[in-house]
Amino acid sequence: MSKTKSKAKSAAKNKAKASEEKPEARTKKTEPAEGADTENRADTEDRAEPEGRSDPGDGAEPDDNKATEPRNTEAEEEEDDEAYSKRESSAPPPRSLPPPKSGFRKSLVIALAAVLAVLAIVFVVRRLRNDDEATKLAAPASTLSAIPNGAFVVATLDLEALRKEPLSAPFLSGEREVPGLGPMRATCGFDPLAMVDRIAIGIPDSPNNDFGVVAMGRLSNEPILECARKIITGRGGTPISTNVGTFQTVRDGADGGSGEIAIGQAGHLLFGGGAYLRSMMDAAEGKVADTSKSSTHTALRASLAGHEHIQASLVLSPLQRKTVEDELTKSKGRAPSAVRHITGAALGVKFSGNEARVLFVLRSESAECVTPVAGLLAETLQSTADGPAVRMIGASEVLKRVQLETQGENVRALVTITSTELLEIAEKANRLTALLNAVETKTPLVLPDDAAD
Repeated sequence: MSKTKSKAKSAAKNKAKASEEKPEARTKKTEPAEGADTENRADTEDRAEPEGRSDPGDGAEPDDNKATEPRNTEAEEEEDDEAYSKRESSAPPPRSLPPPKSGFRKSLVIALAAVLAVLAIVFVVRRLRNDDEATKLAAPASTLSAIPNGAFVVATLDLEALRKEPLSAPFLSGEREVPGLGPMRATCGFDPLAMVDRIAIGIPDSPNNDFGVVAMGRLSNEPILECARKIITGRGGTPISTNVGTFQTVRDGADGGSGEIAIGQAGHLLFGGGAYLRSMMDAAEGKVADTSKSSTHTALRASLAGHEHIQASLVLSPLQRKTVEDELTKSKGRAPSAVRHITGAALGVKFSGNEARVLFVLRSESAECVTPVAGLLAETLQSTADGPAVRMIGASEVLKRVQLETQGENVRALVTITSTELLEIAEKANRLTALLNAVETKTPLVLPDDAAD
């Protein structure tokens, strides 16, 4: 060990001893040994001064009369080094925290897992809630939402489903023509009906002949409006475009009775005229109640579950029922009294493969009145099946197969018609219609060669 290192350690030890024991005052001045080198002298001067001694660097002059601390001899420094080494080796090692017990580790893992599970549940619930709200916001509007409440008749057609059924698809295929203009595609560049997926028809309880049509599907505003302008112009009219609320409308300014077309931001394509079209736009925008607020229409359409391809419901208003009651009174018992108990009717058709299932419902004012209403329907079916017109078109056998049943306030009539029967009835009905028109107009009757008997 070098002298400089020994002296540095000795100085540190002496300072530690001075902090533990009160140092004794030394008055005897120790003279440095003769021949001591400059290094030892400089080391002695650099030692820490006792507390309270002024620093010469601060400008105060050193006091040569004050006694200085004697320097240790080389033997004493070696003894001090040995004692310091022993004291350091005997000092206890620093204490460390004990490792956590296995039970604590398990509890910590369980707690973390529980927190993660709660966070995962919260995330999933919020995601589902947001998805549900987004689904609600993005859900397409219903065609019935544009039919004002109080309608006398409401009918709907699911064209998207009907196009997929072999029995109904032929009636929706082929080119459609605009009267006086030719094919629709040649006039507009496309067929709007081919882009319509759902249709609703509303007939109000009104002495006027107003009605409204609602169409929804893959429709774009400007192409539809431009198509309407071309048709009006092609017929010699003057197209006039206006904005009514959120709807854009087009009508023929030269012919106020030709109706008006309107298309809204929610996808409703409306056709109608007069005040009823304005009511339809108000219903679509939520300004007035729509037909879904009618409990009778809603109940009748619910009774047609499973027959959604074509549906129609009819609801008698209080005024209409009063008119029926007055007519029964005038008949003096000749008219069936069960008619006064009828509040509405509904028809539903479901196509499936080569069959069509038909459901007809009569709604009575109460369950107690359902029996006379059922008897009235049975008599009506029998007399209709025996009628000459029904027998001519071949529908008599179909009506005789109708099955009646009662369900609460409703009387239900169900029948299944095959594609062969349906086509034969439609063909014979067209021929009978042509015959009646020829008789009425007194014109010769011309039938196709393949239709002649």
